[in-house]
Amino acid sequence: MAHVDWKAFDHPDLGAVEIGGWNRFHAFGNPPLQFLEREVAKFPKWLVWQALLTPKLELLARRSRSRRQGHVAGTSSLSRIRDGCRAT
Repeated sequence: MAHVDWKAFDHPDLGAVEIGGWNRFHAFGNPPLQFLEREVAKFPKWLVWQALLTPKLELLARRSRSRRQGHVAGTSSLSRIRDGCRAT
């Protein structure tokens, strides 16, 4: 429903208010409900096609090296992590 009729509402903080008006999600972001299923049915095939076009990333190696952050005992340490990836 793109437009909701205005109605009185007792808000816990604001008191008496009116709520309603345009439902921006349905009115401006999507087609009318009777056309929505037909519209989104197009996307699964397109998404699979697009996914098949993108390169596959493969993690080849991961190395980490610990580096001290401070000189005082008990302080946190910092680690450097390097990944080796390739696209296939």
